[in-house]
Amino acid sequence: MGLELSSIVAWQALIQIDLFPPPAGEGSSYEASSKDFRPSLSWSLDNGWIVPIPSVIDNHHPCALVDQTSEPREFH
Repeated sequence: MGLELSSIVAWQALIQIDLFPPPAGEGSSYEASSKDFRPSLSWSLDNGWIVPIPSVIDNHHPCALVDQTSEPREFH
C-alpha cells in the first residue's frame, strides 16, 4: 500500500495520508498521529536493510504505519 504524506497539522501532531488511487490503492485519505509512522525498509541480499530514497518524480515519501491496531479515521 502506498502512502503519500501531504500535510502535517503541527498543533495536533497529525499527518494526512492519501492512499494511491485505484487500481494501485483504495484512493482514500486518513489522518494518523505522526508518532505512529516510521520509514519503510527494503531488503536485498546485496545491501541488507536500507531506507528507500524517495524519487523527485514519484513526489512521495516511503513510510509505514507502526501501530496497525488503531482504526483509521477519515480526514476532513
